[in-house]
Parts: sequence; C-alpha cells; structure tokens
Amino acid sequence: MKRKLTFLIESHLDQRDYIRFGIQYLASRYSVQILDCTNFIYPKIPKQPNVSVDAGYKYTSISSAQELVNLDPVGTCSIIIDMLGETYSGDVVRRHILQKGGLRIVLRVGKLYLSQVSFLERVKRLIFKVWKPTTVQIFLELAVRAVSKKLLPVKPIDLLIHGGIDDDDVIKARFVIYAHSFDYDRWRTLPRFNLAHQGEYALFLDEDIVYHPDYARFRVLPPVTEAVYYSAINRFFNEYQRYTGIPVYIAAHPRAQYSKRPHLWGNRKLLHGQTPEAVNGASQIFVHFSTSISFSILANKPITHLISDELMKSFLGYQIVGVSQFLNTPLLNIDYELQEDVALTLNQINITRYLTYINRYIKAEGSPEAPLWEIIADEAERLLVVAV
Repeated sequence: MKRKLTFLIESHLDQRDYIRFGIQYLASRYSVQILDCTNFIYPKIPKQPNVSVDAGYKYTSISSAQELVNLDPVGTCSIIIDMLGETYSGDVVRRHILQKGGLRIVLRVGKLYLSQVSFLERVKRLIFKVWKPTTVQIFLELAVRAVSKKLLPVKPIDLLIHGGIDDDDVIKARFVIYAHSFDYDRWRTLPRFNLAHQGEYALFLDEDIVYHPDYARFRVLPPVTEAVYYSAINRFFNEYQRYTGIPVYIAAHPRAQYSKRPHLWGNRKLLHGQTPEAVNGASQIFVHFSTSISFSILANKPITHLISDELMKSFLGYQIVGVSQFLNTPLLNIDYELQEDVALTLNQINITRYLTYINRYIKAEGSPEAPLWEIIADEAERLLVVAV
C-alpha cells in the first residue's frame, strides 16, 4: 500500500499548480490527497471549481469547521506538504490534520528579492495605517494566533526546503535542505530552442496587476487603477515599438481573465501558459515584480523594470526599485515619454548580479540537479525511516 501524502493549500489550484507541485510524479510514489483550505481560511474569496482532477488524486475542499472535523487526521507515517500561510485558521487546520503525527514539510521556494524597510519607514506606515479597520483587525488576529499557539502548539516543521541560500526570514525546523525553485525545474526541462514565436520580440511579464486574486486574500487594494495603468503602459510599449521596430508581447499571468477584459491590451499579442518558452525567445524583458523574472535571469536576458507614479505610492513601488537596484537593471517610469536613445540601449546585463540572484533565490550553488519533488520525496523517506 502506498504511503499517504497530503497537500494543504490555501489558493484554488490551476493547471500550472499541478505541474509545479509535481503531483503526477508524486502520485507514482504516494497516495496523493489535496486538501483545499482556501474558503476555510479566506471565507470571503469566491468559491471556484478546481481544474479537472485526475481520478488518481483525492481532492477535498473545506469551507467550515464541521467539514474539517469530519476529515480523518493523517497517521504517523504520512507526509504533509504544508503550503498554508501563517494564519490562525491555518493553525486550526494543521492542529487537526497533524494531531496523530505525520511528517510536516514546508517549502520556501520561488522567493523574490525583498527590499528591507527602514525602522523610520515602518513607524511612518504604522502611524498611517493604525486607525484603519483592516489594520486593527489584522493586529487582533495576530494577537489571537500568538495566544492560541502558546496554549495549543502546532506540530513543529520536520523538513524545510529552501530554493536558494537566502533565508532572512528564519523558520525553525528539525532538518533543512537547500535545493531550487519550481521555476528552475521548469527551466531545466525546457528545450533550448523556441519554435512557437518566430522573429524578434520583447516580452512583458504580466502580473494581472489590477485584478490579481491575492489582493482579496491579503486584504490590500490593487496598487494601480485600470484606466491610468493600462493607458500608460500601452503608450510606453507603443513608443518602444516605434523606436526599435520590435513588437512587445504579453506573457499573461496564469490567473488573469483577459477574455473577459479584451480591451485592456487591445491588439497586443497575449501568450498564455508558455512564459518560459516566450522568455527564451525574447530579446528584451519588461517586468514590475514577478516571480517569472527567474526565467529571464536563467536565460541571461536584458531586463528593464517598470514603475509608475501610482506604483511608487503603493506597497509594490519600493520593492520594484529594490530588485532593480539589486540586479542593476534599468528602471523606467511608464508615465513619462520614453526617449529614443534609451529605448535603443536597453540591452545590458550584469552577469555577476544575475549569478548572485540565482544562488540566493533560484538554485543554491552545489545543490542537486534532480527534480525538486524527487529531492523532497527522497529526503522525506529517509527521515521517516530514521523515525521508525
């Protein structure tokens, strides 16, 4: 009989997730169960039907405490892939599912460079936000979670996987290994040629920046408005195309629903579900703050970071500036006219910075070249044998 492996997730799955989470491979070794806790942890998020689930996987969605109680906890020899955030409701799920034991595994892969906010800036933001109802609610939730963890401890992490050597946000675990990100797995299996997109083109790594579903999860407002943002960025891309003769394509975010909003990008070419392939064939990459930048760095593509006046007033602004400084990439404001001489010279890269970024956020130097989920499964089996 196969050992049970359970995913705890808090975001509705799409087809990309089935690939990134290695579910097809894991199903060859384990009895895979997917426990979707999205609507239990974030009840205000609309329920969405999951993508077509193979009959070999057990998919369960919970949205209430009663539905959780009705689930059997996993056993001592089971494996839990814990992808839940640090929330009170997430701890409720962990306590129930792991009450009889089980190997708890947490992944810290696919991270981005995050700028450190100064103490004075943190105080300034706190003063600005302190009277907002959402801020008060968040503080109360943090306090409740801290007390509950003291009174009802959550099973500690048994195995922590890092996708690079950067571990500023230290998490305690019994065992830690360094490997690589989901994107590196996708990249290492990518053909070294591109037949899908002939001819020279530039590529924008889209984030669905106005309608991204994570805004509802994290209770934040979109960093930009539709009317201002899309007018500015389309104008910027038109200027780039006019000066260089190179068309700009859009690598659409996997959760974006542009079929419902075809006016946003006009006649610009949209590429769905093929970001690494599109990056591989592009001559220039434009981006705000997307994890897909990993593909651009692995491919040694020239990157230009884009900001706007709206973005600079949002929670994303200083992060875009920070990663641009880290990589030593051009930083352009789409609200201002693009100069021809600038457009024609966006082709420089800093290899040293790229290699540093890879080691810190994409693949730890010296880590195995095996598929990520094979590394995880092998280490999990080793720990379970030791435990027995």
